[in-house]
Order: sequence, then structure tokens, then C-alpha cells
Amino acid sequence: MTTTEVIRPYCVVLNGTYTLVNLADNRVDPGFGEFERMAANATAPTFLGVLNASPLFALTTEQIKEVLAVTTNGIFADLSSSNDAIFKWRYAQSAGVGFGSNGVTATITDSAFLYWSSLEARQDSVANMSLAIEPIYNGTNAPLVLAADEAVTSAATDAYLYTLGPVTVGAVDIEPESVRLDVQPNVDRRRSGGDVWNTWIGIQSTRPVITVTSANSDLMVTAGDWPASSGTLTWYLRRLGTGGTTYADEATEHIKIVATGAQLLGDSLSGGQTTARFRLYGLPTITTGQAIT
Repeated sequence: MTTTEVIRPYCVVLNGTYTLVNLADNRVDPGFGEFERMAANATAPTFLGVLNASPLFALTTEQIKEVLAVTTNGIFADLSSSNDAIFKWRYAQSAGVGFGSNGVTATITDSAFLYWSSLEARQDSVANMSLAIEPIYNGTNAPLVLAADEAVTSAATDAYLYTLGPVTVGAVDIEPESVRLDVQPNVDRRRSGGDVWNTWIGIQSTRPVITVTSANSDLMVTAGDWPASSGTLTWYLRRLGTGGTTYADEATEHIKIVATGAQLLGDSLSGGQTTARFRLYGLPTITTGQAIT
């Protein structure tokens, strides 16, 4: 047998408007709760079944602005209309470089719950965000439908990409080399009456933590005693331009993350690199279209 087709990740369409094309670690997991039974004296299963299924779209994207535009409730969004999330893969061409016009699609047929769990930026890297999309059963249609040999239209590349910007703790610029926000959402999934699919999904709680690394140990210590209430932590994502440029500080093109009342915890302190965690009392405020001040 010879290989006849190969598919590659292509894009995710949200709300029919926002298209994510800068994808990494994308996958569709059916989340089957499988079981089996063996008859007396049997040496192999004699009954195979599935008790439940929790399908999950998981992906990492560099298109942070688009995700924030959808998650207007903070870290989550209720995608309540049909076909509000579509994963697309394109068939690679059998000869040459590029893709054909057809591919495989995974479509959420009714409503879905979208949430993001982490946001990370490093020096000399493009910032990224990890998120998940989980279908919700409407009582009639299968919540997730896969289709092969579907027409996959072209999608434009994204113009809004970001990298690491300044981080201040109080009035101290701590010269960051990397920053990561972990939301740690506790996702609650419910079904009843023998349903296989989830009929309700929500976030029960979050435990947000921001982790910062810096080569300047003196500045990290100056930011506060270990541990100490650090007051306000402000973190910027700097928008990238083309041709090795970034947007100026005064341009209203950046993303601003503000966490108030953060508790500073020092994880490690050395002459080469210092790592500190900031435990938050609530989700930070994130706004786009900001100047770096």
C-alpha cells in the first residue's frame, strides 16, 4: 500500500468571523469514557461500550487579539450559535509544495464553550495562548461532526502578532526575559438522564499565577520581600511589525495586562536568572490597543 493523502493543520474559524491560522499543538480529542466486560472464563472482551464522551478541541495560537475579541467574559466565551467553531485541515499536494483545495473539517454543530488557560511571552519569541473548545449537546444532533474531502477556502495570515514587553512590579521595571500567565481553570462538565454528551459546561473556579524570569536578581528582590504583597503587576505584550520592527511605545497597538494585589513568591534566586511567581486574587485585566507607559 502506498500513501495517497497527507493532511496538515490549517485553520480554526470562530463565530464565522475570527480565523486562527497560526496554530500549534492542535488536536481533536473525542474524550471517550470506554468500558468493557468479559464473560465467565473469557480471555478477551465480550462486550465493548462507551459510557460518555467529552470532545475537546485543544490548540495553541499566536493570534491573541482574536481570542480576546471572542472571550469578552474574561477567559471564556459561550459560542451559542450553530457552526461557531470549525477546525480545518488541508490535504497536502502529492507533488511539489503546497496544499490542495480540499481537506478534513471538524464542525461543532450547535453550541460550545471556549476558554483559554495560559498566555506566554518570551524574549526573541512570538507570544502565544493556549485554549480549548468543548461542544455542548443540544439533545438532538451529535455535537461534533467530522467530514472528509471538504472544500477548504483560503485564509489570510494574521497581522496582529506580539512579543514580550516591559513588566513592572509597583514602580520597579524588573527587566523580564519571560512571563507566563496560568489561569488554572477548574472546568465543570455536566450530563444527566443517561446522556453520553455534555449538556452543560462552565468554569467553577480559577487559580491564576503569573511566573516571571529575569537575569537581574537585584531588581527582582527590590520589587518586594519574599513573600510579600507586591501591589500592582503590569505586563505589556509589544506588537510586532514586519521586517524586524516593533511598534513604538506610544503607539496604541500593544496589549496591557494588569494584576492588582498580587503576592510575590520567589522560586529561585541566582546570579544568572531569578524566577518569581505572583499569585493573584482574581483574573488580571487585559486590554488591547494600548500604549506602553
